[in-house]
Amino acid sequence: MALDLISLLCLDPRHSKSPFGVQYRQILISKTYLNSGDFAFNSILQHFGRREPDSSILMINLSHNWSNYSIASSKCGFNLKKKDNGGNISIIDLQTEYLSAALKGAEIDLCKLVYDRFCAFMKETKRGKPVIVMIDDLSIFSSIGYDNTVIHQLIRQISNRLREDSSELTNEQLNHMIIQSSDDLRGLIQSLRNSSDIYMVIRPLETGHSTVVDGTLRITDIRLPNDSGNKQIHSTLSFAQPTNIGCRRSFFYKLGDRRVRLTTSAPIL
Repeated sequence: MALDLISLLCLDPRHSKSPFGVQYRQILISKTYLNSGDFAFNSILQHFGRREPDSSILMINLSHNWSNYSIASSKCGFNLKKKDNGGNISIIDLQTEYLSAALKGAEIDLCKLVYDRFCAFMKETKRGKPVIVMIDDLSIFSSIGYDNTVIHQLIRQISNRLREDSSELTNEQLNHMIIQSSDDLRGLIQSLRNSSDIYMVIRPLETGHSTVVDGTLRITDIRLPNDSGNKQIHSTLSFAQPTNIGCRRSFFYKLGDRRVRLTTSAPIL
């Protein structure tokens, strides 16, 4: 049975609510260096770009530059560059800024830079407008010498601000933070998992290669069904029924040029 990742995640705020309260949702993606786990991050980016045009999106690019995301989106028929020109997507290209500073022999506090840019972005964003912050690889912080405690503090600061500002949103709006990291930061991932509504683990096949599937995807979903008259909404969704919220599911995935195919026969990891 082929499933659609975005339908499965059921990102529409009308369908579910966070057990942590307020109009805020955190999604954590853990992947290995050995497989192409960026498809989930790309799919979520395209969803928000297509389906939530009134949201302000902040992209904090650590492992890829903007061109990578634009190319991936164009294959799926979505022009991220046009979205960017419209002013709804702001980009912090930390890869370029860090390398530029290093070539000049200058020191740069990457965590402080991220938080300062985030605060500037929030200041410029209209109050009461949903905000989506996407960070593409926390492990880059670790690779250049930042301790897990410092990285976790940065994420907590951003998360706290998004939670506080979500009090001005309506019941049909959510602030989001989507975090991606390699799975070697196990201690940090475990800490972030405890405060995440959706936790995704993307891994290659452990026993070799296959032409049928590329790897496994596990989704741990602790959201609660939104009982405020959403039964009719749920009935229109193919794969995001209320019984799927608040559970743990595993899939095999196969990547294509334009889509991701999921099958439900994967073992529980």
